[in-house]
Amino acid sequence: MMNSQSILLNDILVRHWILFDYDIKDAYQKESVHYLFKVKDSIHYKSLISGDYSDYIKLIQTTNQQEHSLDSFLVLKENFNVDFLSDESNKIHLQLHPFLKKYVVTDGVHRLSILLYNGITELNPDWFIVQQ
Repeated sequence: MMNSQSILLNDILVRHWILFDYDIKDAYQKESVHYLFKVKDSIHYKSLISGDYSDYIKLIQTTNQQEHSLDSFLVLKENFNVDFLSDESNKIHLQLHPFLKKYVVTDGVHRLSILLYNGITELNPDWFIVQQ
């Protein structure tokens, strides 16, 4: 279901399953096994701004995310074009958290982090699919 109302960056959280030694002081909320972070506090975004991808690599390795790699993240970063988010297959998927009244990214953490990294903070609702 598409949502035509505005979506604010501060209302979006990223879910990380952290299975390595990581300082979770910036976590917004803890769930049973996951931590929720604001996009600016996510491992993906912090890796982009620092240029140090060691925590990102640990995250994808310890959680066995075989569909992700540092190489593909860097290629996405270098070739990112905001227009590609208008394509249905590239939209960022969000789900409304029932208690926090914030959105949680279910697909698109890399794309959202790159948006913020590129200084894009005004989010177009057409870039998202909001799942109920």
